Amino acid sequence: LQPPSDASSSHPPAAYAPRFLTGLLLLVAMIAAWSVGPSTKAPDVRAGPETRWWLALAVLLALASLWELFGLENWLGERARAMARAGDFYYSRALVQKLVISAAVAAMVLLLPFIQRTRSSNRLVLVAFALYVAISAVNLVSLHAIDKVADLSWHGMSLVQALKLGCSAMIVQGVRIMRRID
Repeated sequence: LQPPSDASSSHPPAAYAPRFLTGLLLLVAMIAAWSVGPSTKAPDVRAGPETRWWLALAVLLALASLWELFGLENWLGERARAMARAGDFYYSRALVQKLVISAAVAAMVLLLPFIQRTRSSNRLVLVAFALYVAISAVNLVSLHAIDKVADLSWHGMSLVQALKLGCSAMIVQGVRIMRRID
């Protein structure tokens, strides 16, 4: 934690190009997952668990794509910081930040045994998407100790943006593998 006199207010705004590319890759994965959904030629056929899986994946990828394309993480973080300052609990927010970060790490650890039981073709997408969500959650709560590492950049791309871009590329590859097998 930084002392209250430190005026570190927030993350620098994410560079647009990597954020746009991440959102675009998530959109491509969403379109690929959506195209496997229920057939429009046979409307009377009930959706099975496999079809529902693809549609749920497509919806989650669409939400993640919008999250990136519209920069909602930075926008929401700024609003939360403003509310914390207005409520005069900005400097006592560390407990909430640590709880969210701990919950994200615990969720990843608890999710791994479930992912191991899924079909091998689904694992890459599940792991990459879970990592993407965990990285976004940790970045959103903005604990200063983590920010020092997360805001490291190379040619304008922060570590968080690079990790999220890598996750989105793995999601696209995972969807390609899933489509080939299914």
